This record gives sequence, C-alpha cells and structure tokens, in this order.
Amino acid sequence: MKTLNRYTFLPATCALATVLIGLFVAYWVYQQQQDHQAATLDTIKSEIMTVMSDRMRDHELILKGARGFVRNSETLTREEWRDYYSNLELDRNYAGILGLGYSKVIEPNDLASFEATVRDEGFRSFSVHPKGDRPLYTSILYLEPFSGRNLAAFGYDMMSQSTRAEAMQRAVNHGAAAMSSRVTLLQETDADVQAGMLIYAPVFEKGFTTSSPEERWKALRGFVYSPYRMGDLMKGVGLRDESLVGFEIHDGMTPSDTALMFSSFSKEAKASGELKNQGHVYLEFFGRTWTISFYSTPDFENQINSLPILIIVFVTFVLATAIFLTMTTILHRKRRAEELAADMTAELNVHQQELLRIKEKQERVLAGSNDGWWEYDFSTEALFCSDRWWRQLGYAPEHQSNTVDAFKARLPEKEEARVFETLKTLIKSDETEFAFELTLKHRDGHCIPFMVRGVIERGSDGKAQVISGANTDLSETKRVEAMKNNFVSTVSHELRTPLTSISGSLGLITGGALGEAPAPMQAMLDVAKTNCDRLGLLINDLLDMDKLVAGKMTFSIESHSVAGLIQKSISANQGYAEKFSVSVEYAAPEGLRVDVDELRFQQILSNLLSNAIKFSPEHGTVVVNAMPSPQTSVRARIEIIDQGKGIPKEFHPYIFQKFSQADTSTTRERVGTGLGLAITRELAERMDGAVGFSSREGQGSTFWVDVPLSASSTPHRPA
Repeated sequence: MKTLNRYTFLPATCALATVLIGLFVAYWVYQQQQDHQAATLDTIKSEIMTVMSDRMRDHELILKGARGFVRNSETLTREEWRDYYSNLELDRNYAGILGLGYSKVIEPNDLASFEATVRDEGFRSFSVHPKGDRPLYTSILYLEPFSGRNLAAFGYDMMSQSTRAEAMQRAVNHGAAAMSSRVTLLQETDADVQAGMLIYAPVFEKGFTTSSPEERWKALRGFVYSPYRMGDLMKGVGLRDESLVGFEIHDGMTPSDTALMFSSFSKEAKASGELKNQGHVYLEFFGRTWTISFYSTPDFENQINSLPILIIVFVTFVLATAIFLTMTTILHRKRRAEELAADMTAELNVHQQELLRIKEKQERVLAGSNDGWWEYDFSTEALFCSDRWWRQLGYAPEHQSNTVDAFKARLPEKEEARVFETLKTLIKSDETEFAFELTLKHRDGHCIPFMVRGVIERGSDGKAQVISGANTDLSETKRVEAMKNNFVSTVSHELRTPLTSISGSLGLITGGALGEAPAPMQAMLDVAKTNCDRLGLLINDLLDMDKLVAGKMTFSIESHSVAGLIQKSISANQGYAEKFSVSVEYAAPEGLRVDVDELRFQQILSNLLSNAIKFSPEHGTVVVNAMPSPQTSVRARIEIIDQGKGIPKEFHPYIFQKFSQADTSTTRERVGTGLGLAITRELAERMDGAVGFSSREGQGSTFWVDVPLSASSTPHRPA
C-alpha cells in the first residue's frame, strides 16, 4: 500500500494541478467577460450623461440669447417675441421644451395699470393670478407658442409659488440662470402628467450696475424662462441601449419617489426586481443637483456566455484524467528501472550529489531571470557566471575564468566605480531584491547595456550571504527608445511654432482685441484657449525630456539657500493651492545650502509640489521639510508630504517612467501629461542628485529629492 501511494501521489498531484489551472483559466475567461460587461456599462453611462449635459447646455444658450434680445429691445412687443421664437424653431430642434416665455416684474403700485395695458391689447379677461397682496409681482406676459397647454400660464405670477420663487430669487442673487426643483407645470392639463421643471434667466435694465444682489434686484426688469416636461426632455436619451441599461433622474442628492423626475422604465419593471442597481452619478445644472441612478436589465446581465467556460472545465477534467493515467504508467515503469539500478556505485552517487547542488544553484539564480546569470558567495568569495552570461559578451565560456577581476575587466572605466558603489550600498542595506542598469564591454569592443535583476540571501543577522542576479540585454530596448525619443522630439518641435501662433491668436480674440465676441462664441473660444494651453504644456514637457535625454540641457550650478528656494516655489504655486483649497507649510534650517541650478531645481520643486496639491483632499495640508539626507552625508533632502489617497502598490515600479499615470481612465479626477516625475528624476540626476518616494494606499505619499550640499552649508559638507 505504501508503494502504491508513493507512485500515485505525483500523478494525482499533477492531475490536481491541471484541474486547478483549468479552473483558473475558466475563471479568467469569466472575469474577462465581466470586465467587458463593466466597460460596456461605463460607456453607456458616459453616453447618457454626455447627451444630458449637451441638451442642458443648448437650453442655457437659448435662454442667454433670449435675455440679450429682451435687454436690447426698448419696447418689446408680442409680435417681436413671436417672430424671435419662430426663428429659433425650438419645437423642431429641441425636445422637451414647452415654450419660451418672458415674465415681467411689477411693483404693487403698477399692478392695476399693467393689467389695464394688457387688456387693451385685446385680452379682456386678463389679470395677474393668483390674487392676493404680495410685495412684488411677476406676470407671464409673453409665452410662445401661445396656444394649447401654454394658455393656462398666461398672467401667472410664478413668484407666488415657493418652488418657482426660490429658483427666481436664486437667479437674481447670483446673476445667472437657475433651475427650479421638481414641479407640476400649469401646462399639465390632461391625463399624461409628467414631472416638470423651469429654468430662469434674469433680465436687467441697461445702464444699471449689477455687481451685488441688491443692485441686481433694483435693476431687475423681468425673467426669460422655459418650462420643461421631463419625459419629453429626456426623450431619446439612452435609446440605443434601453434594452440593456435604464436610468432614473431624481431631484436632489437623495433618490425617492417624491423626488423622481424621470424614469426610462416602467414602475412594473422596477417592482419586478429584475433590474440591478449599478450606482449613482451626480450632475449639477443651474444650481440644482440631479441624482442619476442606473439600472441594468436581465438582457444586459445575460451577456455573459457560459458555454466557453463549460467547455474549458470539461477539457480540463479530460486532460487531468489522461495525465494521471499516463504518469501512473510511466512511474510504474520507472520503478522497475530503479530496481534494476539499485547497485549503483558510490562514485555515481557523488556525481549525482554534485549535479544536484549545481542544479539547485541554477534554479535559485534562474528564479530572477532567464538571461545570463551569475552568483557570488560571500563565505567562499566564489563568483559563478553562466555560459549564457559569457556568450552575451561574445566569449566562449570554457575559456573564461569566473573571478571578480574578470568581471571588472568587462566594465568600462567610467562604469566601474558606479557599479561597485551600487553593489556595496545594496549589500549594506536590508534589501532582498534589486534592479539596476550597467554597461559591459563586448569582445569586439562595443558596449552593451544590461538590466541587472536579482536577489540577496541574508542570514538571521541580516548580513548578505549570497547575491545572485541575471543580466537582460537592453540593446534593442534602448534602440527603440531612441527612435521614440527622436520621433517625439521632431513632432514636438513641428507643433510648437504653429501652436504658439494659435495660442497667441486665441489670446487676442478672447481678450477682446478684435471686439467683444458673442456669448456662445466666447464660451467656445475659452474652451479652445484652455485646451491649447494644455497642449502647450505637454509639448514643453516633451521638449524638456528630449533635451535631457539628448544631453543638450545646460546647468548653472551655484550655491543657494534651501529655505529661499522652498519659499520661492511655494509662492509660485500659491494660486494653484488656493484653487484646490489646500494649504502649504514648510520647515527648513536657515543655514542649509545646496549646489544646484536654481531654475531646474525650481522646476523639480514645482513638479512635486503641484502634484502634492493636486492629489490632496480639499482643506488638506501639504508639508515641505528640508534636512541633511539620511542616506549620505554629502547631500541635503527636501521632502514633500501630502494627505492624498496614496499610490497603489502595483504602480510603484512605474512612478518615474514617462507617460505613467496611476489613473488612466477617461473620467479621472486629476489630469496631467505623465511626464512631470520623469523630468524630475532626470533633472535631479543631472545635478548629481536622486529622487524617491514612499506611499501607502489611503495614507498619502512622501516624495523626496536629494541634492549636493554646499561647502558653506550648516551642517558643513565633509571635506
């Protein structure tokens, strides 16, 4: 029974491993379908919100245009209003809008004469309603189309109703368009009653100052407004995917039946429990917040195809069974062969032990890489280099000696000191894994760049016992990177000149050099100018990186006070900090001085400081500290500490790479070029410095830069 167990354990283990791998693949396929489903949902949600935002922006422009029309008309007549409305063709181009109206503001003393004037126009029964004494009246005077549902609103004082009055007061107090909360419109005169809302834009008399709420109330002439039926307004939103995803719109931040303004599905569908809640999104329009709740349908949830998963599981179990039977047969034959070889000589055993030791050594080193590998034993001072290591340099392994001197001989003179200093630092630290670049000389004389990755085995006292690593040839990587840098440099230079011209032209136009642009055009010009400036920043970053990589950037190294440098950087970024409601504090010894290029060092501090501000929470604090470097006595360290969300651990190795961003989604909260930290590292290294960071997700981040101490610094730089 023991023999049987011995020769069935391995086949059973392999079969089990096959099953586990197959189940993992099945789960991976399932997860891929889940991820695709989530991406589809995000796309649908984004499209729905985009259509909503575009529609509301269109209606805002309509009201702004109507406000300008009223304000510039000295004696506005009903016929002029009707012609203006007809030219807009709102009923054909804009869904949901019941009309475009003008409500006049009336002082109590002028109410009777106002009603008489309107009656003289032919409306004999006209009166401002509802009746009652109020400190201020408003009356819907013009409303197009002046027929059907809209007739019920003629003469209505919207200030008499609290919901409408709140929106109208907010519009005057802020001097901008304002939207009401959920209301039932006067136009709802039949059985198809929909939730509604109104958008108001205040109209002020010309020649009055309107810089404060009090001045705006004194200058108030009336309101242009539009009433909306939510069902008609949202018609067509999400229609392409309505069988997959539905949505509800609630007034305010808390979804409820009383706040429901629109639902793309029936009450029966929601009550059936078949719809799955996919979260909320908050959109703000004209001072009101809407909560958009998304729901997926059974058709959406059933998109996951289980057939491939079932096939994978079936094939896995068939393959596991075949492996078990095949290995069992092989192992039984192996057992018979082992019985015939029981009398192997002691010498063969010695060779087998030696072979096993070499194999274990190879497996230990190969854990780090599949390329040329090496190992150094501190106890025996023996260096071992694999055959592949020597062949990478063009040598025949059998003719080479594995010694430290042989390794040194393959290092270029300018590399030797740096490489051994790096290795000494690693050995003295408590690190167990490492990676760095070095250059080795090929047999024919040219140099090859390598990436060295490896591990350090340490004893219980923390001292290094064995260091092993693998060399990966970076020649092709460097060649591709050089091609990419040349391409980016060429494109950046070609874009910079026309972009500068475009930006300057847009600046002149938006600044009014060619006269005041119409309000709709001005908004579009401001968007173009903002995006043009952002593109300019990206090109400047690309050109800086190109200069650094090409070694064309010049540095003027002088002694500077660290406290003064920090103060200048904080002052330069103060406006940026106020934009995010973030405060900046710093502490730096007065006597601490460093040898840097002031302009480039300010660029480093600005990059790190702006990142800390950008990713800190509102009302958070960014702290800047300066001190001698804890790693070396010849450098000073400046730390920038934020209170942000921290950096995900899986992103740590890529933080200083070009175009690296932890959040690459299209809806990310903070935008950037992804070049700032890469440029920061290059600038620091060119000034004989270094950069680094520490971060734990959810607990903020600390970025630091080390630069050389000045000879006149206190504490003094060592001689």
